[in-house]
Amino acid sequence: MLPRQLSELLLRAQSGGMKLKVDVSTTEKPLRRLSTMVNRLAFSLIVAAIIIASAQVLSSEHAIGLISTPVAVVFAVIGAFMGLWLLYSIIRSGRL
Repeated sequence: MLPRQLSELLLRAQSGGMKLKVDVSTTEKPLRRLSTMVNRLAFSLIVAAIIIASAQVLSSEHAIGLISTPVAVVFAVIGAFMGLWLLYSIIRSGRL
């Protein structure tokens, strides 16, 4: 019985007489959560790059100038602030 039904199903699919309806309403929440995770990951990479670059400029012997040191300090403070903001948003969401 099953092979005949399967054969009829395949014949109907080949002739174009079959329609497939897919309900994707249940994927909205997981996709939103995945988007949030990817955004946090990208943001954390940017914060890490800012902090590492400013630390590297501050520790460099060639960059101890009047302009580069204050700029590196400003970027380090901005990176630290962004990192704390990211940590706060993660803790606030309750998903550590």
